Amino acid sequence: MLALRGRLELFQSRYWRFLAKPWKLITFILSGGFFILAGRYTIDFTWDYLTGGMMSILTYTTAPWAAGTLWRLRNQFSLLRLWLVVSVWIFSASWCYDLYLLWRDHAYPFSWFSNLIASSCLYGLAGIFWNLDWSPQRGAELSFTRKDWPTCNPGLVWIHLWWIMAIIMCGAALFSVPLLKIWYR
Repeated sequence: MLALRGRLELFQSRYWRFLAKPWKLITFILSGGFFILAGRYTIDFTWDYLTGGMMSILTYTTAPWAAGTLWRLRNQFSLLRLWLVVSVWIFSASWCYDLYLLWRDHAYPFSWFSNLIASSCLYGLAGIFWNLDWSPQRGAELSFTRKDWPTCNPGLVWIHLWWIMAIIMCGAALFSVPLLKIWYR
């Protein structure tokens, strides 16, 4: 397992440089801010600042890797890598929430399954979103489809991809906006 750690993109400095692009950091701050602050305005009493922040950080740091690794497993299947991706995905999208609520409320959350489904969909969308890339030669693409992943093309990628980003953000809103209290007055 430790030998694999050095080969996993998640633990390589180039992955962290891949995440440190300004457009990715800005969209993380905006989306993370939404999920941290929105909990108080929802019908979900389990959603608080800590769950919103914890799940946002884990999603930003691991979802692009998980999406890319899943894509690459179709050519280089590894049961161990699949197990790692599924474990990281479920921990980020559900188990961290479940464990925190178990600690906070002294009871396992009744909402664990609905949270697993909704948060997994958001996690997958985030993994795709932060893997968006654009090049003059190929146009819009997912960076994990290139051999040099995890890398990004330099430049103002978001200018060319704003419409794809908007579609993905609308998809993410479908999972969170209906929970806002404004719909239940």
